[in-house]
Amino acid sequence: MDETFDWVGARVDDVYGGRLGKVEAVYADVQDGSAQWLLVNTRRFETRHVLIPVTDAVQGGGHVWVPYERDVVKSAPEITAATPLSRRRELALCEHYRLDARIQALQARSDRGASAAPAGAIPDFAHG
Repeated sequence: MDETFDWVGARVDDVYGGRLGKVEAVYADVQDGSAQWLLVNTRRFETRHVLIPVTDAVQGGGHVWVPYERDVVKSAPEITAATPLSRRRELALCEHYRLDARIQALQARSDRGASAAPAGAIPDFAHG
């Protein structure tokens, strides 16, 4: 099993070690169940959820470090927690984070339905 699904509750830090927020969920690819995104609440006293790619993220000691600067994460489109991602919305996120390989994979898919969703919401790939 992919250890990424165990990161829920971990603190997320940017590339320089600055606190970004806390992992509230992991979004998985609806076709193969692989972890794709971390749902992170970036505000301490209010709620603002963004998705951060798991690509190149590293976990250790209760922290997850992502290879992005704070400004890149803060300027990501806000998302409603527990909402599946449409292919179009995920493509926009991939463009924001410059995830060329994921863009190519998504472009080969149909526009119908979700492309990624909270891991627990995908019956065939229930993690944790």
